[in-house]
Amino acid sequence: MVGYALLIVIAVSLSVIVYAFLIRYVWRPPETCDEGVSLIVEDYNCDTTANLLNLTVKNQGRYSLDGFMIHGSNKTVKWFAMNQATESELNEEVLFEGDRLNASMSRNFLFDYTEHNSINRIEIKPLQAGKKLIVCENAIINQDVRGCD
Repeated sequence: MVGYALLIVIAVSLSVIVYAFLIRYVWRPPETCDEGVSLIVEDYNCDTTANLLNLTVKNQGRYSLDGFMIHGSNKTVKWFAMNQATESELNEEVLFEGDRLNASMSRNFLFDYTEHNSINRIEIKPLQAGKKLIVCENAIINQDVRGCD
């Protein structure tokens, strides 16, 4: 009787160990953004002499955002990463350091497009933080920008 009980305990222990090992290799669906994510371009203007885009974005969704990715386009280059004017190195991600963009909030940013000399379209991809940054593919903005030639 003790032998049967010991055999069952060993079998259950082995199954738990195998489960813990194999669960790492099982496919899990990728993390996605919340359904109510919506970021809009509230206002923009261009300083064509300094090649600066002054952009105001507003979170019109129901959930907070942790940042966004921004790319520009012109007649010669399909998409290029845009850099904030205050940043020294090129980084297409604009992160709201420690201060998320909550629903109904707006924030202003300044981008430098000197390297490409003109811009006529921008693409903005909202970001939310999960285990890592998640690009909100269902809330991408494509906006024509006039007066930045």
